Amino acid sequence: SAPLPIITICDLLGVPASDRDRFREWSDMMFRTSPDELESAVAARNALIGYLAAMVQERRAEPADDLLGVLIAARDNDDRLSERELVS
Repeated sequence: SAPLPIITICDLLGVPASDRDRFREWSDMMFRTSPDELESAVAARNALIGYLAAMVQERRAEPADDLLGVLIAARDNDDRLSERELVS
């Protein structure tokens, strides 16, 4: 089960409940700073960015009323965000 901050972030972004544990694992792993965990942290970061990039593509095809939808609209309509900023 995911702690409240992750649940809240996932709800805001529109991450399905079935993906919350995976989202939390990536988030937790990204902030591990020991030298022996660096490779895993980078892999988690890349996995999370890939996941969010896929969500962006899905939301572009089927817009949703969530924070990600608002960010996509800002990116696509006013070009205020770069694609990289959008998934970061």
